[in-house]
Amino acid sequence: MNALRTAPAPLNRPKLARFLWDRDLGYAAAGEHLGRSGEWVRLVCLPFDDPRRRIPDADDMARIHAWTLGEVTPADFYRPELTGREGDAP
Repeated sequence: MNALRTAPAPLNRPKLARFLWDRDLGYAAAGEHLGRSGEWVRLVCLPFDDPRRRIPDADDMARIHAWTLGEVTPADFYRPELTGREGDAP
């Protein structure tokens, strides 16, 4: 495990957090790929119950979907119990 990892464990977070964790990518690196700031990526990766969390707009979701080669979809930014999809929650 990388001691310098900047992204926290992806439990109870949108699937983008798991995508970054699995690839040992930080928020700033993801932001560069997505044309957004590292802070923006951090905000969309916050836990589902965090009131500061942001949901990407349609254009951002399209960029995320393309960059992750379809691994992260718009539905992944909503609680799994709302979408009927299995999430990263324990």
